[in-house]
Amino acid sequence: MTTSAPRAGQPEISQIKSTPAYLLHTNDGRQIPFLIALLLFDQQRRPTLTPAVVCAINRTIDLTGREGLVTRTVLVGESIEQVIQTTVLQALAIPGAILLYRCQSAVVAENLMGHLLSAHHITLLKDSKEAL
Repeated sequence: MTTSAPRAGQPEISQIKSTPAYLLHTNDGRQIPFLIALLLFDQQRRPTLTPAVVCAINRTIDLTGREGLVTRTVLVGESIEQVIQTTVLQALAIPGAILLYRCQSAVVAENLMGHLLSAHHITLLKDSKEAL
């Protein structure tokens, strides 16, 4: 996997053991499970996911029964608000969708989560079955 060097005190991407999954709660009571991951590339320069992200997707499927995956790559310089609006609408239109954001950088991932938290009710997806 091709990644940038970790910041001081942070584990390398390949050492991360888990990735949290969240639920976005809409104003009308619907929920969308989502994950945020870094955009990584394999040796052939194809986008790839870490084992921790794959495990989190599988765990989300097990907990929610949802199997569809809406994937959105979020690039530096994009309007985070527009990305969120578009992807939430896409995920709501697909029954059983899980939303995966792949972010070009850690800063983009942090900004995305900050915008999601400020604009929506977000909870951590727990190990007990959620009512979806």
